[in-house]
Amino acid sequence: MSLPHSQDPSSTFSISKGHRRGFLRSIAGLAGLGFGVHEAISQADPEWTHFQDNGLREKTIPLEQQLSIQLVTPDKPSDFSNTAGTPLVFLFGGNGMGAVVKSNQALQLAVALKNRGCASAILNYPHLQTRETFQQSIIAPIHKVLESLWAKEHHINFNQIATAGFSAGGLVATLLGTEYRTELNFKIKACVNYYGPVDLRQWFAFHMVRAGEMKYDRFYDGVRGPEEIGHSANGAIRCRDLSMKVVYKVAENLGGIRPGRLSPFSHDYLWDQNSPCSFSEIAPILGVFGTNDDNCDAIFQSKLLQRMSEKTGVKHESRIYEGPHGVGWGACPESLDWLMARLMSSKESATTLIA
Repeated sequence: MSLPHSQDPSSTFSISKGHRRGFLRSIAGLAGLGFGVHEAISQADPEWTHFQDNGLREKTIPLEQQLSIQLVTPDKPSDFSNTAGTPLVFLFGGNGMGAVVKSNQALQLAVALKNRGCASAILNYPHLQTRETFQQSIIAPIHKVLESLWAKEHHINFNQIATAGFSAGGLVATLLGTEYRTELNFKIKACVNYYGPVDLRQWFAFHMVRAGEMKYDRFYDGVRGPEEIGHSANGAIRCRDLSMKVVYKVAENLGGIRPGRLSPFSHDYLWDQNSPCSFSEIAPILGVFGTNDDNCDAIFQSKLLQRMSEKTGVKHESRIYEGPHGVGWGACPESLDWLMARLMSSKESATTLIA
């Protein structure tokens, strides 16, 4: 079944608990979610400053709303020749599509990358609610980094750039290698998604099915069923109830749900058998999911990556760790090896950004 997506945001739906069922049906009606489910649901020029954080030597580019880009460079990039330049990974924290002002997980990964001779740029961002906010808050700052004096000073190699993120930041990292790949002036070599949705529309569908508000489909089976006790940031909770809580929270951060609202954060064209899109430039993705994560279910998210591989011909992979949502990259040390191997798969000479 194809996944048509509406482009006309003609109506907005309440997310107040008093209108619970109407809201849920509104989500369900946004599009046919596929897989057998028949019911759905001006930045100023950068002013450079220096600061210390966890022993890192960083620069930061202030952005609007007191958000920033934190730039981390290796002390001794001895593993890379002067001609090859320095690889760079863009990092993203998560907050259920809400604003991120700091991510300890991203900082921890930046330290690990620094020790491997790799530079990092941690991008904080406001609420991501539309394609325009993604372009302004993610795409534009990425280009700002690559056009900066910092990138020139540290010989950033535009042929060795990757993305990685945690929770909603994992979705951001994934989208940069897929949905938004043509809006970048370089090709992303690889993406690591730490316990984030692979596709936001499908994430909603999973939780709506588990909450009993959408028609059951076996494709949406996960590690635990609706009545089993799962894990949340506040402790044990019935999975059905957790699904309702996270649906409300993410919908609130999105500024409400209306037709077309999920499309900028989903891969609708990947599930459409009649799609004319070319998938040759999609970056390989590694999904890292936890057995005790009842927000981004390990089985279901891995299933989505498998479907994406079958559709695109690009090899996407999954790794499963024993643990909950919200851990650091060290829960799966292999993920860093995977990322570095793809960054260094061919030590191409540094290139300049294409205007």
